[in-house]
Amino acid sequence: MSEDFNESPNKFEDIHSFLSNSNSCTLCESEEDLMECPDCKLKFCNDMHGEETDVISHIKDFKHFAYNLKNENNEYKEIKCCKCDENNIKNLFLYTNDGNNNIKSIDIEHDIFCETHIRPGSEPIILYINEIEKEINKKLFVKKNKKQKKDIDYKKILEKKALLIKFKDIGFRKFNRVKKTYESKYEYYQVYKPLVVADYLYSKKLYELECKYDYDIELLVNKKGRYFFKIPKNFKDIALYPGRVLDFKEVESNFSFLGVISKMNYEKNKDTCCVWVMPINKHIKTLYGHTGYYKMKEELCCIPYTRMLEALDLFQSDESENLFEGAVASYLTIRILGQYNNSKFIENNYYNYYNYVDVEAEALKRLFGKNRKIETNIPNYGILNNSQKEAVIDVFHRTLNLIQGPPGTGKTFLLSYIVYNIFKLRKDKSQKILLCSPSNSATDNMALSLIRLNNIIGGEMNICRVYSKSREFLDLEDDLYNISLHGMLMEIFEVDNIYDLYEYPKKDIIYEIEGIMQDMDIVIATCSTSWDERIKDYDFPFVIIDDDTQSCEIESLIPIVHGCKHLTLIGDLQLLGPFNLHNQADIIGMNVSLFERMLKLYPDLNNSLKIQYRMNEEIVKYPNEKFYLNKIENDPSIKFL
Repeated sequence: MSEDFNESPNKFEDIHSFLSNSNSCTLCESEEDLMECPDCKLKFCNDMHGEETDVISHIKDFKHFAYNLKNENNEYKEIKCCKCDENNIKNLFLYTNDGNNNIKSIDIEHDIFCETHIRPGSEPIILYINEIEKEINKKLFVKKNKKQKKDIDYKKILEKKALLIKFKDIGFRKFNRVKKTYESKYEYYQVYKPLVVADYLYSKKLYELECKYDYDIELLVNKKGRYFFKIPKNFKDIALYPGRVLDFKEVESNFSFLGVISKMNYEKNKDTCCVWVMPINKHIKTLYGHTGYYKMKEELCCIPYTRMLEALDLFQSDESENLFEGAVASYLTIRILGQYNNSKFIENNYYNYYNYVDVEAEALKRLFGKNRKIETNIPNYGILNNSQKEAVIDVFHRTLNLIQGPPGTGKTFLLSYIVYNIFKLRKDKSQKILLCSPSNSATDNMALSLIRLNNIIGGEMNICRVYSKSREFLDLEDDLYNISLHGMLMEIFEVDNIYDLYEYPKKDIIYEIEGIMQDMDIVIATCSTSWDERIKDYDFPFVIIDDDTQSCEIESLIPIVHGCKHLTLIGDLQLLGPFNLHNQADIIGMNVSLFERMLKLYPDLNNSLKIQYRMNEEIVKYPNEKFYLNKIENDPSIKFL
């Protein structure tokens, strides 16, 4: 996933505010039997999923043992002993008049007691219970002779219970498997949301376990108000580089902040390096008064997860009744859900159209008009080969396009031709083109290719490369800097330093961004950064995603929900696919890209590039035989490599 940073006061606030504001279970969307975890502000249901409930799964995964429950006034109140402040759910017991352990029957203020305050002569129900424990509890409580109940040593029971129950890794919960087709957008949402959340929670857990506050540093400030700390030149415990985000915690207080490394200076004739830091929390305008000693650690970037969930939520909640409008045009939504061959889907929802072919023809007419003279030979730039020509031509006869190209077959070169032709043939010249890729390196390659083409054709296209704010501190080559959003802003405000730019009022910066975007024809960003607050509100009817086989489906969904009406996916299934830390999420389909699923559904949409220009014919021989069924042809020029 592309790197970004979290601007919120709490390092997990963005995604947690998105999840905690929901009135349903974080993992399964159930609205019944909810319990709130005060540690992470998320809600989990007490319904069974496989062998345990979502509450139990969360307890096992994160060892959060305190919970809140709704009272009669529909407010979440802490579950604790009625006689003291004991709130560890493992040490609490429930008493109800009917002996029912249903969470709905709990009276928080009267029915819950700890071990010390157990009602004499009564049979308790342990709150922390799952299917595995039920048999244990039956043996310990139900099958005991009634005369012995008063003599039960509850402390020993809890100790024995703790030994019998083995805490399992995340992945024990039973998720819904990713499907090839979906009956509705809501079903699509129900499958993917738990997977995104689970991968986020798992990644968070790994960071909590492996990344601890350490590495004492002294935060200093120079005369210009720029903050920095010094480290030995041979410091290797944490990878430090411009754009890296770290978590800093002041030693003598609870003050903490997230800081992005803006630059690194190696001091002459000294064994130290100065690391310059800029705070990036929205609530922290300056570190004035907070110089001194800190501990620092690596930090999880949670912004991509937030953006995936927001895109997923927008996709399923969009209620546009116009077949040709919406967060994603309805005819493309039909494709994504796999309903293309379901003619009844069209007839029942859009009575003017009786098959998808008619719908797609009308959509293409609205986008490009009738006359579509496609350029396949731009002087001084390069000529398309036959397989590339076929791919470009098909782009203007379909609203969904899949282009598969082995290494060296000119995918980026082809992409620039596709962009140029869309730019020339689009019926509405105000409609913008969005180019994305999951990685910054691939995104920069696309940008450089378009810059070269634009220079050849006389600068007809207005191009903007949007970087995540953490990458605005990196040194860029002139061509990329000149088309970058922050570079344009620095020219407008006549500043030489990114620090100085963000000292201007935010409303002034937003006003200038709106002016820049008004004139842009093409915007280039990573999939995640395409939902950056600076551009998230703009419509992009034309979306092209390069290296789409390397991103999970919901990451690809982020740029698509910008009002996409025409989608082109480019990739290679033989290269590395999406990577997720959560093993079970991968097993049940989170590692399947949108490109791969669409190709399985619509193999007739595939355009394969066949001629490679990069490798010597002896080098390409093995992968050609092993992975590409000898379908790759070598351009004559490679014989001389």
